Amino acid sequence: MPNRNLHEIMGHIGRNPELRYTGSQKPVCTFSVATNNDFKRNGEWVKNSPEWHNIVVWGELGELVSREFKKGDAIMVRGRHRTRLYESKGQKKQISEIIATEIYRPVYVKKTADLAAYMPEEAPIQEFPDDSLPDADIPF
Repeated sequence: MPNRNLHEIMGHIGRNPELRYTGSQKPVCTFSVATNNDFKRNGEWVKNSPEWHNIVVWGELGELVSREFKKGDAIMVRGRHRTRLYESKGQKKQISEIIATEIYRPVYVKKTADLAAYMPEEAPIQEFPDDSLPDADIPF
């Protein structure tokens, strides 16, 4: 059976992304994302406590995130989950992180009237006689 470690979350950034560089000058960006699973029951919203996710983004993508995102922004993160051990002040600690490989900025449209602004105009339908279909570009 194949194994796969892929996590995808969508939420809001909890603290401004922090960009640092390793000793070999490799960029690494860290931040946190809050998610929740609120739902409606009998027409009323049931609020759940947020779940916090630690995010690590390496390389050029990390530099981009540090420039383009800030606390409170909506974000979607895809990557692999990692749990690692480290030592702080003589105590062993454990941290859970998502090592991001893809970052997206979700687009929200609140009203259906606003949706028309995001929809392309309908392209005219091009009709061909049955014997002149343009099949020269078909790759099979």
